[in-house]
Amino acid sequence: RGGVEDPERFRGGDAHQDERLDDEGGEHVGQAGSGPRVEIRTRGLHTPALRERGELRAGGRVLVWGASGGVGHLAVQIARLLGASRVDAVCSSRSAAFVRSLGADTIIDYTQDQTPTGPYDVIVDTVCTASPALVSQLLTPHGVIVTIGALGTGHLLGPAAPMARRAVGAKLRGFTSRTVLTRVNAEDLVLLASWMEAGSLRVTIAGTYPLSDAVGAYQR
Repeated sequence: RGGVEDPERFRGGDAHQDERLDDEGGEHVGQAGSGPRVEIRTRGLHTPALRERGELRAGGRVLVWGASGGVGHLAVQIARLLGASRVDAVCSSRSAAFVRSLGADTIIDYTQDQTPTGPYDVIVDTVCTASPALVSQLLTPHGVIVTIGALGTGHLLGPAAPMARRAVGAKLRGFTSRTVLTRVNAEDLVLLASWMEAGSLRVTIAGTYPLSDAVGAYQR
């Protein structure tokens, strides 16, 4: 959702919407009985985000920002599967039970102005709303924040604006900030498929909509 500035562009035809992001926390509706192929393809980025870009090691501490959204709810589970000793999650109270069921240890409710305390070895951020000052306080000396997405602000640059601010802030404050774009890696796809077949990785989807209802789906 964050990267879409003009939902009017999507009128007409047929389309599939598999998640909706409710600001910083996200929202889940329903659960897929098995992971659809499109989900495996596009969510392959979570493994490199944590293992490669985030350099997560067994026993590491992880924070997932936007933990109940389409991206975040998978990141919580994958952090656990990769051996994180602690996984904290930023989401709303209405999604708290769902996110805990995925393996989160502590829920930070952004609707109540709660703030993580850290320190974390890896932060996976799907919304890019935390200031550079806060990020620098949350990371361990060798910690990494991996930004996967950002909420659009309505400005010309959309979600690129907060991501650019984070990159500049990281240089000024001396913390490591990396971004991850969707990528296809055969090894990661095999690993994801094995987790899904074993029932270790759950995929939750919001629903499907015709493209003619894209504006309404976006607003939901």
